[in-house]
Amino acid sequence: MGRIADALKKAEQERASAGGVAVAEPVGTTVAEADGAPAPFDVDPTQIETTPSRNDDSPTWDPAGSRRAEQIAKVSPLVVALHGQDSILIEQYRALRTRLASQNPRARSRVLAITSSVAGEGKSVTAANLGVVLAEVKHHRVLVLDADFRRSSLAKLFGLVSEPGLTEVLQGKFALENVVQRTPADNLELISAGNTRGIKPAELLSSKCAAAIFDDLRDRYSYVLVDTPPSSDVADAGIVGQLADGVLMVIRMGKTSQPMVKQIVQSLQASQVNLIGCVLTGSQDANSPYNYYGGYGYHDDES
Repeated sequence: MGRIADALKKAEQERASAGGVAVAEPVGTTVAEADGAPAPFDVDPTQIETTPSRNDDSPTWDPAGSRRAEQIAKVSPLVVALHGQDSILIEQYRALRTRLASQNPRARSRVLAITSSVAGEGKSVTAANLGVVLAEVKHHRVLVLDADFRRSSLAKLFGLVSEPGLTEVLQGKFALENVVQRTPADNLELISAGNTRGIKPAELLSSKCAAAIFDDLRDRYSYVLVDTPPSSDVADAGIVGQLADGVLMVIRMGKTSQPMVKQIVQSLQASQVNLIGCVLTGSQDANSPYNYYGGYGYHDDES
C-alpha cells in the first residue's frame, strides 16, 4: 500500500509543478506517458451519448461494411479504442495491455475484475476500452462481463441490449451461451448485467453457480474483464475478486483521497483478492464535451 500512496503523492506533485497532467510512475514500473491525453470517466448510463446510424438506402451502401459502420455508430464515443478518435489515449490502453501481458508470460486465460473506490473514476469505460485493445491481439478471444448490478452501463456503452444477461444465468433462467452478445469489435463479446430489479447481488455472486460460471468463462476466453461496483459501496467487488485471477483498481487523481484508497486496498486484501495493479487517471479537462480527464499510470504490486 505504501507504493500506491507514494505514486499518488508523486503524481499530484508532478501535476502541480507542470500545471497539467502527471502520470504516476512507481519504482519498478514502466509507464507510457501522454501529457494532456484525455480519458473518459464513468457516467450515468442514461446520459451515455450515441451517434445516429447512417441510412441503409444510401446508393453506395455496402451490406457488410454498412452493417459494421452502423454497429460502431451505436457505440458510445467514450469507447475511444473502437472509434479511434484519440490515438494517444488508445496507446495508453495498449500500454496497459502490455503490462498485463508481461504479468502473464505463459498466456494463460485470465479473469480480471475492474473496480474503483467510488463512482465516477472510470472503471466501466476502462473495462470497455481495455476489452477492445485486448481483442486486437491475434488469437485472443475476449469477454467484457457486467457484474455491476446496481449501476450497469456496459450494454449501453456498446449499443447493445441490457437483458437477458448475467442475472438470468445466475438465476438458472438462461444458459450462458444464450446471453452472449457480439460487439462491433472483432473477437470481443459482452454479457450484460441483465434484469437486476429486486435481486440480491451478493447472494447471487456468492453462489456455487457463480463459481461454476466463472470457471466456464475462463475455459472459453483468453481474457474476461468483469466490471464491478465501486468497492466503497458494496461487497460485490471483493466477492468477484475471489472468483477472479486478479483485480485492477481505477483511481481518479484529485477525486479519491489517499486514506480512502488505503482503506479500499486493505479491504480487498482482507477479502484475499489478488490486487494486481492500479490504473491512475488525472486532472479533468473542463473543455471536453464528455468531461474527459487525462493521463494513465500503472502500478504493479507484483514487481
